[in-house]
Amino acid sequence: MRAALLDGSPSGHDACRPAVDALRRSLSEAGYTVEEFTLAGLPMAPCRGCFACWVATPGRCPVGDASELVARGVIGSDLAVFFSPLAFGCWHSTLKKALDRMIGLVSPFFDASGLTRHKPRYRRYPAMLGVGWLPGPQPEAEAVFARLAEHTAYNLRARAAASLVLMGDREWSVHRQHCLTALGRIKP
Repeated sequence: MRAALLDGSPSGHDACRPAVDALRRSLSEAGYTVEEFTLAGLPMAPCRGCFACWVATPGRCPVGDASELVARGVIGSDLAVFFSPLAFGCWHSTLKKALDRMIGLVSPFFDASGLTRHKPRYRRYPAMLGVGWLPGPQPEAEAVFARLAEHTAYNLRARAAASLVLMGDREWSVHRQHCLTALGRIKP
């Protein structure tokens, strides 16, 4: 099984490094081969909103940068893992930029059965695990993040999804257990 781990930690944000390490190790322990993308170190422009990835070059952004490798890693994986420190329960801009650039993974046409979302472009999509990091407990931010991760998974057509929040005031073993529990909720 393949996992694409998108680390949305900003440059120099070492406080959440133990959580990313625990997540990576937990994925390996659960049987995944991990392809990690440290987004802060990759050349990636923000989405221009030109929609060429929908109509001119279907499924592929015409801006030549690392976003193509990241999107290819995500769509080719069994599990897409999005990690980010949280601000007000939302993804850090480093990860949000990568997520915005993945819009070409879905079709420009809508599926209005249930909540409206884009139709799939591909036959197969990975499961998704959204992982947020906070320095300590923040119940409101955690609740906002749970909804955000749920909607991100829905919009990216994830076949299964889970989310969790890791906290800076916890030991590595606690991070590991939370990661393994969340991975257990996602069927490979």
